[in-house]
Amino acid sequence: MSRPPVKKKAAVEDKRSKEEIALASAMTSQFSILIPLYEAKHVYIKNPVTSKTHHLSTSSEAFFDMFIELCEKGLRDKLRQELSNFAELIDPTWAEILNNIDERLLAKSQ
Repeated sequence: MSRPPVKKKAAVEDKRSKEEIALASAMTSQFSILIPLYEAKHVYIKNPVTSKTHHLSTSSEAFFDMFIELCEKGLRDKLRQELSNFAELIDPTWAEILNNIDERLLAKSQ
């Protein structure tokens, strides 16, 4: 007894760029982009586009620049949620850092 031939479906090609796919994946992922370190003085930030992890001081310009860059790429809500969770669950100092970021974002938009 022979089986009928199976029709192969054509593969659907994703038209998005690698960066768009990485950002969309980071937005919906359960994994954190930020990893808090001792007393909110330092943080690891994983850039989902380059897959590089940066160890930065939370008071450095590099930290704010990287944070703002990722916000501009569409990760603002996820990053803000992560910082809010840090402030609530780990150390209230993270709320101050979030306020500093908000001030910089506001100043940049003006």
